[in-house]
Amino acid sequence: MWAPSKTDRSRTRASTAIYRPTSSKYEEGCPSDRTRDLETRQHENDQTSAKKNRYVWKRIKHAPEKAPDPAQYERSKTLIHRLHDRERRGECDVWYFDASGFCLTPSIPYAWQPLGAVIEVPTSTHNKRLNVLGFLTRHNALFPYVIEGRVDTEVVIECFEQFSQQLKKRS
Repeated sequence: MWAPSKTDRSRTRASTAIYRPTSSKYEEGCPSDRTRDLETRQHENDQTSAKKNRYVWKRIKHAPEKAPDPAQYERSKTLIHRLHDRERRGECDVWYFDASGFCLTPSIPYAWQPLGAVIEVPTSTHNKRLNVLGFLTRHNALFPYVIEGRVDTEVVIECFEQFSQQLKKRS
């Protein structure tokens, strides 16, 4: 607590020691809580070595198994542009369908990687998943379906059947 001095009215510290006595652990020869063990120091040395060799600690990227066929990609892109033109003229609605699975026990691996490089690991599908199937327009109208467990052809067909019954315009 700060209190004015009786002699010069300046602020001085009252009833608080400025310097604390040396730790009793230090006096007894025991290391303090902040002393790090040999493994921690070795880990820090490994990190420093990796940093000096221009490596960074970052998340490993999950990547698809193969790249899309460029010719098929261009054909699909042209078809989508034609459908968007028809949608602008009011002839139809364009809906996009996609499905995504969320693993309930995530794995987010990190590793030392050279600067500018990315380590990729294949995605795992052996854990319990929560799957979301959905239909979406460019105007953000969404019809989602949440499914726990396996999604097979029958499930996807049922989602399309339910969705098609809600449509009011040619799609």
